[in-house]
Amino acid sequence: MEEHIDGLQGATLVFAGLNEDCLRILLTDDRIPAHSVLLLTQRAGQFLRATLKPIVEHMPEFKSFKPRMESILRQLKDLPKDASVLSTGDYVLPTFRVELSSDISFQEHEVASDLWVVRFDNGLTQYRRDKSDVYVYDPASQHATDAGFRVCRVRSLEVGDKVFVMSAELREMVEQALCDAGVPIQSDKTFESALRSYHELVQKRLAQRFPQATVADKVRAVRQSMLELDAGLERRLPTLQAMRHWIDLGRSPDTPFEQLRPQAPNREDVFKAFAEVLGFSSLEAAYHWQRVIMAVRTSRRLDGRHVSDIYAYMLLQPESVMAHSGIRRKTLNQLFEKARESVATVEIVGPLKESK
Repeated sequence: MEEHIDGLQGATLVFAGLNEDCLRILLTDDRIPAHSVLLLTQRAGQFLRATLKPIVEHMPEFKSFKPRMESILRQLKDLPKDASVLSTGDYVLPTFRVELSSDISFQEHEVASDLWVVRFDNGLTQYRRDKSDVYVYDPASQHATDAGFRVCRVRSLEVGDKVFVMSAELREMVEQALCDAGVPIQSDKTFESALRSYHELVQKRLAQRFPQATVADKVRAVRQSMLELDAGLERRLPTLQAMRHWIDLGRSPDTPFEQLRPQAPNREDVFKAFAEVLGFSSLEAAYHWQRVIMAVRTSRRLDGRHVSDIYAYMLLQPESVMAHSGIRRKTLNQLFEKARESVATVEIVGPLKESK
């Protein structure tokens, strides 16, 4: 971004989320004009406030940047306090499209240049930014913590490195330790109202367009209508029992959000036909696919990954916040022992573009 600022003089700059580099530029670069716009989620705002406040109050070395930091803090002062775990990942502002993939140019599907692929001996494949931190079990290293792990950038990984991979069992153990220490573990309900609204709309459109008496009859009628719309869908449609899952939504209002699933086609082309036979416009179909169905699926997948990254950071960093907390030493030793069991050996690592 820095190399392009001179060409943006006179323009209003809009920061859609922040990463560490953008935050540094925003605070230190005199070419950033006053009244630049910063778009943040509530959680990102909470993290930014938690980051800047101690700098303003306790670090006189940053006095020259104080006016900008105070200006930002004034606008964040009314955000609710958050006792849960925050990390740099909270800076990023989620983005969504309102069109289907067929309307997107090829360039928008190009692979990010800094994305790397890591394949492990247990069959797991991860896609990580080249500057992302992972934890390598290397007890002989002078940089290793007492638990035996050292921090390593993804781009510095080598074949044979034993990398920590958060297991479901260890995640549960970490969450229990945090709960016992008084740290609330909260689930993200950002998309709850949108998902429930989608389910209500499907039921309403289904009743209007498919008056068949039973759910089974409705499923068969929906399938037939979709095939009349596109006969090529036949090899991509699931079984009638699986399709029933898309429209049998009567229990949705009483299902807790944590247990609620999108209950929609897995493929975009199938969803497009499904939405069309229910009477959705193309814009409605695109909106519900991108901002509801894929948003929920992606959020839950990334939330699991994001939370795992946070817990790994808390547990394995050299200055581990858990090691310096009130968590019992016995519990910590159990967590560290489990972490040492949760490693996988790197078999292939490199830029994703080169692996294609």
